[in-house]
Amino acid sequence: MPELKDGVSVMSKSLLLVLPFFLALTACLGNSSSSDGPGASETLQCDANAGERNPGIFGGRRAHKDSWIGRGVVAILTEEGGGIELCTGSLIDRNIVLTAAHCVNRMEIASKTQVMFSVEPVCDVKANNRSALQTVSAVRVHRGYGVTRGGGDDIAMIRLTNPAPWNYGTLKLVGRTFDMKSDTQVLLTGYGKRTDYNTNAAVDPHDLKYTYVKPYSGSDFSKSLLPLATSPVLYFDQRGGSGACAGDSGGPALARNADGEYRVIGVASQVDNLDQPDFTRQEDVTCRIGIAHTSVANYATWIEESFTQLRNSDTIRSRAIDY
Repeated sequence: MPELKDGVSVMSKSLLLVLPFFLALTACLGNSSSSDGPGASETLQCDANAGERNPGIFGGRRAHKDSWIGRGVVAILTEEGGGIELCTGSLIDRNIVLTAAHCVNRMEIASKTQVMFSVEPVCDVKANNRSALQTVSAVRVHRGYGVTRGGGDDIAMIRLTNPAPWNYGTLKLVGRTFDMKSDTQVLLTGYGKRTDYNTNAAVDPHDLKYTYVKPYSGSDFSKSLLPLATSPVLYFDQRGGSGACAGDSGGPALARNADGEYRVIGVASQVDNLDQPDFTRQEDVTCRIGIAHTSVANYATWIEESFTQLRNSDTIRSRAIDY
């Protein structure tokens, strides 16, 4: 793993994406520069058909706005360093979103983060569609995040100022008894790049996409087919030509339970080299080997406690967790 310096990885492998524009509460659009790849200071492109012609996450498909994915996954925009970091989150209650710790303000300043209910957030920003934008009233970051080397405890929860739009549903979380097999089909979804980690972010439409991967099952037994309830991190193999990439941070990994219903099993954290030699240069980092997700089942107690603390007393609770 890359060496940490002042709590920040010297060589970034996280899946957040710094967008080359600043989004204020009034949904205005500017052109501040970004360090996210060559030429990333260009204006992001809004093309409603781009996701159909060039499907991603990478190697995936575009999510329809009325699908259960399109109505359960949200874009997270956090102001950091004069730009906006794009991440993905799962709506697990009418006003609660589950995401990665590195996707939100480390000091839990809620005003730094906003949520967009859209499968085409860039298009909605440019159209000044304020109805798609939701402010945040509270952020809870796992207290272990940033304490240990390697970015562990990469999980956070967000409370929205108001409930989600009426036509949005919620994603349910996996129970503690579920375990993966080598042939388990895992669905990944998010707003990330359709190309690769170090490519220009400005050429991507950043619409909501999904794809399928398999759990990593290989020679590195510290990462292979780990039990969900006792493993803080889960690893998925992306060498089949599709998977999550920058911008998909915080997004869900979902698998079917015994009843055939999808449940969130992981929260996208960072790319991983699996059983390959570790990355030694930033330009070598790629999304096309593997991906590490924070295990939802392992953090069930923290999620339940945070859920209770963040939930508004007047919110009608849906059953978000399978236990």
